This record gives sequence, structure tokens and C-alpha cells, in this order.
Amino acid sequence: MKWRSSIRGLALVEVLVALAVVAIALPALLNSVEGITDGTSHMRDKAMAQWIASDRLTQRAINRRLGQTGGTNSSGEVEMAGQRWQWRMVVREAPTNPNFQQVEVSVFRFGQEESLIAMMAVERK
Repeated sequence: MKWRSSIRGLALVEVLVALAVVAIALPALLNSVEGITDGTSHMRDKAMAQWIASDRLTQRAINRRLGQTGGTNSSGEVEMAGQRWQWRMVVREAPTNPNFQQVEVSVFRFGQEESLIAMMAVERK
């Protein structure tokens, strides 16, 4: 009785071709994963910056309701999600109506000059 194996091995050439395909595809895959990761962290930072700007505008509105003057331009620092952020608030007269003023809050990563987001509100003087 002869015993025959039904399992057939791969030839060396087939293995080398498979390795070549993986070697070509892997760097492209890693580059796309890196791009997705960078995009995700940028979107996370923009979301945090938006929360900070919204918080500053809300705090200003609350202070005005409590009778405190809104003040003019101001800036400060805040920590959120383990990161330090800077914000800057600029108050100027609305161009179309002198009874209103524009309040713009820009948020930056700590130590950077380029703002991630700028949020604007209009309020009565």
C-alpha cells in the first residue's frame, strides 16, 4: 500500500513572489495608516479648540448677564485633555450696526502662532 500526501508544498519561486508583493504593499499601507492617524489627531485638536472657543464665548455671555462688563480684548491659557492651549478674544464694533459688536475668539496650541479655529459671535453693546 502506497501512501500519498495530499498536501503539496509551495515552490521557492511562489514564496519569493508572495514576499515581494507584501514588501511592495506594506509601505503603501503604512503610509495610508499614518495619514489617517495624522488626520484624526488634527480633527481631535480642532474639536478641542472649538470647545475652548465656545466656552470662552459662553463665559463672556454669562458675565454680561450677571452685570459684569464684557471688556475688550483679552487672552489666556487653558488646559484641556492634558494639553495646554492659548486663546485670544478680540472685540470690535460690528461693521453694519454701531449698536452691536463682534467678539472673535481664536484658539492656538500652546506656543504656536497659527490658530486652529476662530469662532465669532455678535452681541448688543
